[in-house]
Amino acid sequence: MDNIRFFMKKNATDRLQVSITYNDTFTCYKYKYNDNYLIFKEYNQIEEDDNIELIYNKKKYNNFNDIQLILFEIFNYKTIEYIDIYLQKKIENTSLILKDIYNDYYDDNNNKYICKREIITNENELIKLKFVVYNQIELYLYYKDNTINGFDNIIKKIDEIINEINK
Repeated sequence: MDNIRFFMKKNATDRLQVSITYNDTFTCYKYKYNDNYLIFKEYNQIEEDDNIELIYNKKKYNNFNDIQLILFEIFNYKTIEYIDIYLQKKIENTSLILKDIYNDYYDDNNNKYICKREIITNENELIKLKFVVYNQIELYLYYKDNTINGFDNIIKKIDEIINEINK
């Protein structure tokens, strides 16, 4: 929960309101950010990765990737971290394998951050994705002979790639 609180505090551009209540079973954090209400329940004495639940728009989420994606959307956090979580979520219930998710490096000479991702298909085909962040803001996806820029276009292309693999 500390990582979530830190993320929200760091990325809140407007005032973030919070109230906290405690009981024997869980600690409840109620956040209001703009018109969004986020209720987190941090359960006591449950494994750390499984102890957080988010209630948002009357739905409950306890998958940490789901929670991260919701927070990324609310706080307009459109970064390579979002894309990594999105990729993980897209292949979560498939037989695809996401390989080398942390195969990243920074090119000081050209001021770009390079992130290589590989997806292994059922047929052991290797799908290579290369994400490049220029000047800490411009995001590009290089896939086969295509160059895709713009966050929304990249997400759309990821959907197309995963859908094509899963046919």
